[in-house]
Amino acid sequence: MENIQRMAKKDQKKRDIILSQDNALTTARYKFDLIEKRALYCIIRNIRANYIEQEDGQRTLFENLIITIKEEELQKMW
Repeated sequence: MENIQRMAKKDQKKRDIILSQDNALTTARYKFDLIEKRALYCIIRNIRANYIEQEDGQRTLFENLIITIKEEELQKMW
């Protein structure tokens, strides 16, 4: 009986996992030039700072992420 209960819990854990992908950045391969790479890294850095590392950052999966890149940040890329 105990073995059956463990198996049921294990099955429940498997069902609780939800995966979501099909993102153009993660499923495709691109050849970016230096400026494009720097711009992409700047976007990722801003997303991490504003939405991931902050306690009050947005935590939902499918809402729009809004970031602002200051002119000074863009000038640093050149």
